[in-house]
Amino acid sequence: DVVSVSDKENYIGELSDDKFNGYGVYDKNGEIYIGHFKDSKPHGFVSWYKNGKPYYVGMWANGKFHGEGTLYKEDGSIKSGEWDNGNLTQTLVDVQLENGHYNGYVKNNKPDGIGKMEYADGSLYSGKWKNGNWHGLGTYITNKSDTVSSVWVDGSLDGQTIISNNGLSYKGGYMEGYPHGLCEIKIPNYYSYFGYMSDGAKSGYGELILSNGDSYKGDWNDNLFDGVGVYIYANEHARYDGQWYNGLQDGIGYYQSPHFAY
Repeated sequence: DVVSVSDKENYIGELSDDKFNGYGVYDKNGEIYIGHFKDSKPHGFVSWYKNGKPYYVGMWANGKFHGEGTLYKEDGSIKSGEWDNGNLTQTLVDVQLENGHYNGYVKNNKPDGIGKMEYADGSLYSGKWKNGNWHGLGTYITNKSDTVSSVWVDGSLDGQTIISNNGLSYKGGYMEGYPHGLCEIKIPNYYSYFGYMSDGAKSGYGELILSNGDSYKGDWNDNLFDGVGVYIYANEHARYDGQWYNGLQDGIGYYQSPHFAY
């Protein structure tokens, strides 16, 4: 529809209940709004032009800047970031700080939102921040190229995590900074483990293969065989199937080797 609001105001776009509702172009005394409207107010993604130049490009709510957007002020300055009811709460910066170089969003002068920090020691973090801490999905790369990709909460690992460290690899859950839940660990020339962990220790069911070929499948508690499990001795061609306690064969079990069975 085409609507003449006044001698200097015109609208071309979608209408509902005699109001701008939907996508449209609004010419208000030479200022142009192109985008989405609700109840005759910019709402959603809208570009606002003054004197033929972009003035604000981004998200709106009920006629006010709300969400991610960029304001191009007439004095040449640019304000880009997250807006809340017309106020800029997060802004995009590229600054040198005491502990490194930061490029990303800040709030209350602290990294907040998506950002990348190149630390003075050569390490790097790229991902989400909150109140100056790593918070959300992000990746940390040390100055030795070790990589940690995870969900972070206030700077601690707390979610699905992938760690690569000089051949060592970890894939699995973390909780409050410790491995937790189902995971897979591989340490070259030592062992591989697939199973459950609790507060950083192997606990629950897990499968272990040592570099010498020995293997264990069964229950764990606090990094020790504990419960029911099967241990296979590769070089001896023997196996033990039975109960364990505190890392030792304890209780009912069956041991078999080429020489005898017990």
